[in-house]
Amino acid sequence: NERLEPHVGEIDCDRVKTGMEGLGGNKGGVCFRFLLGSMSLCFVNVHLPSGSGNAAERNDHLSEIMMYSFQGISRNGSTRPPKNGFARASVYKAASHDLTIVFGDLNSRLAELPSGDGKLPRGPPEAWLLHDELLTGKLPCTRSLGFREGEVTFPPTFKYVV
Repeated sequence: NERLEPHVGEIDCDRVKTGMEGLGGNKGGVCFRFLLGSMSLCFVNVHLPSGSGNAAERNDHLSEIMMYSFQGISRNGSTRPPKNGFARASVYKAASHDLTIVFGDLNSRLAELPSGDGKLPRGPPEAWLLHDELLTGKLPCTRSLGFREGEVTFPPTFKYVV
């Protein structure tokens, strides 16, 4: 919008590869940040590892994305030079904005099912939220960064058999 354009500034973007020990782009995140007036906004689109029992790996990948986006150094201490328009000047941190929104394919799973046999919990799909990894704190980096999940008001987006 032309009316907003004069109020937008300090635009930066980056990507953080987390798949295959950071070498592959099959997992990771893309981050976009800017100022709108004096408010800093950051949007982080992620694709985290899938699989039951992989909450710790999802947490590690999300932590890595949040820590190393916009940074000129990688998790192993090597230099992340400017590339493809990514400045990587270590000026910004993804979680240090007035508003940071993380979205995408978090691959959150149902954890600690009461039956212990891996079967889906009884009751309507809304009752399954009591076992969702993201909502039950199985991805601790989201809590340590002060993130919170919005109210879930839609049916499950995963495949299931009733």
